[in-house]
Amino acid sequence: YLQALEEEDYCVLPGEVYTVGFLRSYARFLDIDSESLVNTFRMKINATKLETTFDYSKQERKPWLQDQYLVAKVLQFYRAFKFFKTNTMEESKR
Repeated sequence: YLQALEEEDYCVLPGEVYTVGFLRSYARFLDIDSESLVNTFRMKINATKLETTFDYSKQERKPWLQDQYLVAKVLQFYRAFKFFKTNTMEESKR
């Protein structure tokens, strides 16, 4: 983890909370200000998070898929209705 921190390879690290605790311990070991180190880390992490966010509004919508799903469900309901209607009519004739 030390090498990952020094190379700023944050995707190798296990999680933000663990990493902050590790940074504080490492800063105490090196006898440097832990808060400034943690603040720098959080700023870099937040910048990385902002760069990797996905804009869902630009996603292409496919309404025809919804239409196909609706048609399939209607056909399924119709077939089930006809099946049960036919079976109940045959049973009532007996």
